[in-house]
Amino acid sequence: MAVFDTLEEREYFKDALRAMYGKNEASPDQWYVFSDAVRANSTWSFGQIQWDVGRNPAARSILGSLKDSNGTSEFSPEDIEKLSKEKPMAAGDIERYNEILSWHSEEIDGYFEQRLNADVTLIENIVSELRYYNYNNAGDYIASNPLIQLMLIDYNNQLVTFKR
Repeated sequence: MAVFDTLEEREYFKDALRAMYGKNEASPDQWYVFSDAVRANSTWSFGQIQWDVGRNPAARSILGSLKDSNGTSEFSPEDIEKLSKEKPMAAGDIERYNEILSWHSEEIDGYFEQRLNADVTLIENIVSELRYYNYNNAGDYIASNPLIQLMLIDYNNQLVTFKR
């Protein structure tokens, strides 16, 4: 028995993940702007899951991948370093960075979709491993409980504890 037996079940779970991230991380009006996270140990964040530039290598990689029409990186290593550390930031700088993010909304959406697929795979892998070791039917329990699945993904997103 798979966790998600059909493509429809997989997509339904991804919709639930989108809703969870929307409630726990950022509303749509915050996806393409940098936010100054409330937590003191966070740096500038962006996107649907609020990729933390200073704490998450994927965030720095995403920013580095955004190119202008000439193929030049929109965010220089210096820009990314600034977003990794500097708070508060000059209004002109953050406005420029937000404008760049808004130009690349489709690419950011694509990275979010990749993340959703990775989240689904993570749940499948956790369930598979627990079933393999027959750990008190925990795998079956998680497979049959979408709330637990969402909680595991949210926990992982907050603390980045599980291997992807």
